[in-house]
Amino acid sequence: MRRAKLSKGLVIRDFIIENREDPPHDLMGSAEALGWEIWLEKTDPIPTFKFSLTMNTEDVVKELFRGQMYDLSPWLARFVSKICNVDSLVSGTKVVFKGRKPEAV
Repeated sequence: MRRAKLSKGLVIRDFIIENREDPPHDLMGSAEALGWEIWLEKTDPIPTFKFSLTMNTEDVVKELFRGQMYDLSPWLARFVSKICNVDSLVSGTKVVFKGRKPEAV
Protein backbone atom coordinates (compact mmCIF):
# COMPACT_ATOMS: atom_id res chain seq x y z
CA MET A 1 0.00 0.00 0.00
CA ARG A 2 1.32 3.46 -0.94
CA ARG A 3 0.51 4.87 2.50
CA ALA A 4 2.91 2.38 4.09
CA LYS A 5 5.59 3.20 1.48
CA LEU A 6 5.24 6.92 2.27
CA SER A 7 5.37 6.36 6.03
CA LYS A 8 8.49 4.21 5.74
CA GLY A 9 10.25 6.45 3.21
CA LEU A 10 9.46 9.71 5.03
CA VAL A 11 10.36 8.08 8.37
CA ILE A 12 7.09 9.03 10.04
CA ARG A 13 4.47 6.94 11.75
CA ASP A 14 1.63 5.70 9.61
CA PHE A 15 -0.72 8.36 8.28
CA ILE A 16 -3.87 8.89 10.31
CA ILE A 17 -6.72 7.93 7.97
CA GLU A 18 -10.14 9.36 8.75
CA ASN A 19 -13.15 10.98 7.12
CA ARG A 20 -12.80 14.66 6.28
CA GLU A 21 -14.76 16.97 8.61
CA ASP A 22 -16.09 19.05 5.70
CA PRO A 23 -18.06 17.79 2.68
CA PRO A 24 -17.64 15.53 0.75
CA HIS A 25 -16.50 13.67 3.94
CA ASP A 26 -14.22 11.36 1.95
CA LEU A 27 -11.23 9.57 3.47
CA MET A 28 -7.94 11.43 3.81
CA GLY A 29 -4.65 10.84 5.54
CA SER A 30 -2.56 13.31 7.50
CA ALA A 31 0.60 13.63 9.55
CA GLU A 32 2.24 16.58 11.31
CA ALA A 33 5.83 17.44 12.25
CA LEU A 34 7.62 20.67 13.20
CA GLY A 35 4.67 22.87 12.21
CA TRP A 36 4.24 21.21 8.81
CA GLU A 37 1.20 19.17 7.81
CA ILE A 38 1.21 16.45 5.17
CA TRP A 39 -2.10 15.55 3.54
CA LEU A 40 -2.75 12.40 1.50
CA GLU A 41 -5.97 12.62 -0.50
CA LYS A 42 -7.67 10.74 -3.31
CA THR A 43 -7.54 12.61 -6.62
CA ASP A 44 -9.54 12.02 -9.79
CA PRO A 45 -8.60 14.83 -12.19
CA ILE A 46 -5.07 13.61 -12.98
CA PRO A 47 -5.00 10.42 -15.10
CA THR A 48 -2.72 7.62 -13.79
CA PHE A 49 -2.34 9.34 -10.38
CA LYS A 50 -4.78 8.16 -7.72
CA PHE A 51 -3.59 10.26 -4.76
CA SER A 52 -2.20 13.71 -4.05
CA LEU A 53 0.33 14.47 -1.33
CA THR A 54 0.53 18.07 -0.16
CA MET A 55 2.69 19.64 2.50
CA ASN A 56 1.92 23.01 4.04
CA THR A 57 2.08 25.17 7.14
CA GLU A 58 -0.20 27.91 8.37
CA ASP A 59 2.65 30.01 9.79
CA VAL A 60 3.89 31.61 6.57
CA VAL A 61 2.01 34.91 6.11
CA LYS A 62 4.95 37.20 7.02
CA GLU A 63 7.41 35.12 5.00
CA LEU A 64 5.13 35.13 1.95
CA PHE A 65 4.94 38.92 1.95
CA ARG A 66 8.73 39.18 2.28
CA GLY A 67 9.34 36.75 -0.58
CA GLN A 68 11.05 34.32 1.81
CA MET A 69 8.90 31.27 1.08
CA TYR A 70 9.93 28.80 -1.61
CA ASP A 71 7.94 26.18 -3.48
CA LEU A 72 9.33 22.82 -2.39
CA SER A 73 7.04 20.81 -4.69
CA PRO A 74 9.81 19.67 -7.08
CA TRP A 75 12.00 18.62 -4.14
CA LEU A 76 9.16 16.75 -2.42
CA ALA A 77 8.10 14.99 -5.64
CA ARG A 78 11.67 13.88 -6.38
CA PHE A 79 12.21 12.79 -2.78
CA VAL A 80 8.98 10.74 -2.68
CA SER A 81 9.86 9.15 -6.02
CA LYS A 82 13.41 8.19 -5.06
CA ILE A 83 13.00 7.30 -1.41
CA CYS A 84 9.47 5.87 -1.38
CA ASN A 85 9.54 4.41 -4.91
CA VAL A 86 6.24 6.11 -5.82
CA ASP A 87 5.76 7.88 -9.18
CA SER A 88 5.26 11.60 -8.49
CA LEU A 89 3.88 14.51 -10.53
CA VAL A 90 4.83 18.07 -9.55
CA SER A 91 1.56 19.94 -9.07
CA GLY A 92 0.88 22.58 -11.73
CA THR A 93 3.61 21.26 -14.04
CA LYS A 94 4.16 18.44 -16.49
CA VAL A 95 7.21 17.05 -14.66
CA VAL A 96 6.86 13.46 -13.45
CA PHE A 97 9.42 11.63 -11.37
CA LYS A 98 9.43 7.90 -12.11
CA GLY A 99 12.02 5.89 -10.29
CA ARG A 100 15.22 7.89 -10.50
CA LYS A 101 14.67 10.26 -13.44
CA PRO A 102 12.33 13.20 -14.17
CA GLU A 103 10.21 12.90 -17.32
CA ALA A 104 7.97 15.36 -19.15
CA VAL A 105 4.32 14.37 -19.49
